[in-house]
Formats: sequence, structure tokens, C-alpha cells
Amino acid sequence: SGPRVIGITDPYDNKIRGSLRYALKTDDLSWEVITKSAVQRFVQIFESRQVGKQLEEFARNAENLGAGDASEPIRVLAEGIMRVAAGERASDIHLEPKESLFRIWIRCDGRLRHVMSVSSQVGQGLVGFWKVKSGIKEVKGQAGDGAFRAIVNGVDVDVRVSVVPAVSSDSMVLRLHNERAAFWRLAELG
Repeated sequence: SGPRVIGITDPYDNKIRGSLRYALKTDDLSWEVITKSAVQRFVQIFESRQVGKQLEEFARNAENLGAGDASEPIRVLAEGIMRVAAGERASDIHLEPKESLFRIWIRCDGRLRHVMSVSSQVGQGLVGFWKVKSGIKEVKGQAGDGAFRAIVNGVDVDVRVSVVPAVSSDSMVLRLHNERAAFWRLAELG
């Protein structure tokens, strides 16, 4: 099948190469030079996948509880979605109702990325949670706007919330504004 291809930032670092040969128990390795920013991005993707698995577990917990018991799992799931979005430097979170489920998207660098899908019951719970948190009055069939502040990953985030009625439920967008992230250092831009 050929050698394993290993990305390395310094192909002349024999200590790292030897450690990788030892850890992988093979000498059949091929070395490719990659940038430090590529390594950092890979680590971010790996961590976001791990968090995504955790979000799925939170969603399952919310599904398994009855309507009267669901507020805590909904809160935990809502906070987890906010943590993922903030960790990915997302500018907004979208909750899109479909026939029997809600699709949850985040916008990163101008592109919408699907994060997860949850049941209609859990999606409506999330919409309700964020409506209450942002002070949007519950008026059936009417659009609404609100806002709240939250500490997400240790950072103060201003969240603007918009709700638009849809066929099966309300559609929601949460716009995240992190004042600290408004000015990035050159090294952070990649």
C-alpha cells in the first residue's frame, strides 16, 4: 500500500522523525513539509470534531428526556453550540426548521457549514431557550429581534437574535460579536 505520508514543519528535525518512526513502529514513512498554520488548522478541525461528538451526546440527552425535564439538557446543548461557534470564529449560528428536524449551521469566513441536525422537539427547545434569553416576546407567526451577552470560552460575546416564522416552526439566526476578535494579529490570520 506504500509508505505513510507524514506532514512535518521541519523535515531536518531527526529527533521528531525518529520519535514518529518509534511511535508508529515503522520505517516505511514519507515526509511532506507543511506550514505551522496548516498544523494549527488541523488541530482545530480535530478538536471541533471532538466537540461535535459531544454536541451529539448533548442532543441525545435532550431527546431522551420528557418535555418537563428538558430545560437543563437544552441549556447545555445551547451553550455547547455557542462554544463550538465561538471556537470556530463563527459570525453567526442558524437554526433552520425542516419537516421533522432542525438543521444547525454556523457561518465561518463567509461560508455556512452544517454542524448538526436535531429533532424538531429539541430544535424548538433551542429556539425557545434563545428567545427567552434574548427577551423576544412569544407572538405566534411574527418576526422578532432581541439580544443578550454571554461569556463563551472565557470571552464576553454580544449576541443579536432574529426570529422569522417558517412553515413548521420559527427559523432563528444568532449573530455573534466578539469585540476582542475584531482585531486579529497578523500571525492569527494564517
